[in-house]
Amino acid sequence: MGFRAFREKHFPTTVARDLFGLVAGARLSFGISREVFAYKLDERLVIKFERGAYAFQNVVEWETWERVEDSPALKRWLAPCTAISPCGRVLVQRRTWPVPPHVKMPKRVPALLADLKRDNWGYLDGRIVCHDYGFTRVTGVDLEPASFGGRT
Repeated sequence: MGFRAFREKHFPTTVARDLFGLVAGARLSFGISREVFAYKLDERLVIKFERGAYAFQNVVEWETWERVEDSPALKRWLAPCTAISPCGRVLVQRRTWPVPPHVKMPKRVPALLADLKRDNWGYLDGRIVCHDYGFTRVTGVDLEPASFGGRT
């Protein structure tokens, strides 16, 4: 879907189009369910718009970031999310820059990162991070002892 068609379909009113035009800069990328735009008001950020219902990639990224942001070992691998709309259709994330073709990608990454296309990664603050982690793996299949308040 081209930029104009995207804007007309998802921002049908004049106010919505004006707001979109105020905050959304150049289209940087798009995938099966989202469009990514530079954020005009802060060049360090991008805005990810989900095109359709039931994708929830923005929500997955937001919740993943919320879970790992206090874990230095994991958060260093991800581009931070900074805001999400109440319904999850709009996500604001730190902007990354393309990893040049001559740069080698990491040999090992956290198991939760499931979609390992090179395009899903970029440079942020001098390191390689994943900026598209809307598809993640559920990890940790080992069973842990459970305590249910003394009841079995």
